[in-house]
Amino acid sequence: QEKPRYGGTLRILRPTFPKVIGYPNEFSPVESICSLPVLERLNEWDEEGHPIPVLAESWEGDPVNKTITWHLRKKVKFHDGTDWNAEALRWNYRLAIDANRQTDGKYVESMEVLDENTLKMNVTDYNRQMTQENLSWRISISPTAFNKAGGGDKEKSIEWARRNAVGTGPFKIVDFKRDDHITYVKNENYWRKGRPYLDGIESRLIQDPMTAMA
Repeated sequence: QEKPRYGGTLRILRPTFPKVIGYPNEFSPVESICSLPVLERLNEWDEEGHPIPVLAESWEGDPVNKTITWHLRKKVKFHDGTDWNAEALRWNYRLAIDANRQTDGKYVESMEVLDENTLKMNVTDYNRQMTQENLSWRISISPTAFNKAGGGDKEKSIEWARRNAVGTGPFKIVDFKRDDHITYVKNENYWRKGRPYLDGIESRLIQDPMTAMA
């Protein structure tokens, strides 16, 4: 069997394009897809629809005591060099819940950082889908990069995040121009050793299918 080969740039032509690239509260399906190389979730699904861990190593849902505990992957860094940890996850949840953009966020009564890699949620209601999809699909951005960009002004931070994405994924965005192009480059410090294989990705908007084919 042929072994995986490293190098090269994947070039993509898209008929639709994101308006926002690094502020998940304003994501539509197009934004979510285009952010996948950069921003990661707590878990994903495999080919058979089973949840598999990504930024979370494991999770426990307690329907009796109405708690959800997330055990996070260790030694993961955001693209700006800051730590991915329980406090960063708590911050990202709070950002989404306060904006009413977190599915099932209304059931999250409080959050406790138990240690650097463990976040406990106290919820008013519990169902299995919370840990299989709704809460576990939280996209995380760097709190440090977000706050630094605005200098304490949240609206300035949001405006910056619309044009910049700082996550934990296998690629970094080095150039984003709305309705034109996105340029991704390889994250040399990605936590999955040996990944990614590509050196970069270039995505360009061409709405007319005949022009794209040419």
